[in-house]
Amino acid sequence: MQITPRCPSVARLREIGVDYPEKFRARAKAGFEWTRYDGHKSHAVASFLAELNELSGHYGVESLYPERPELWFLNAGDSYAATVFYNSATNNLFISDFATASGAERR
Repeated sequence: MQITPRCPSVARLREIGVDYPEKFRARAKAGFEWTRYDGHKSHAVASFLAELNELSGHYGVESLYPERPELWFLNAGDSYAATVFYNSATNNLFISDFATASGAERR
């Protein structure tokens, strides 16, 4: 199954310091195919976000497991710095900081 997440704009990605915002957005819009990974969506999400991490200049992919297992993020190196999060339940890439991410999509 092909999954294409919603993604922040190039301008917003540039604003938070993503190294290659155009390539990042293009890769995000291309989505990922989780059936290629033994049917485990979490493996596909991790691989997809690792690709985005390479384009962003961040410090790796992490999740908020076990508190919020649906939230994954690119580590910005500072809990108050804006970074890219992915919500696997809503299929949404969004920008927030680690300290407020638990309520970021509820606004």
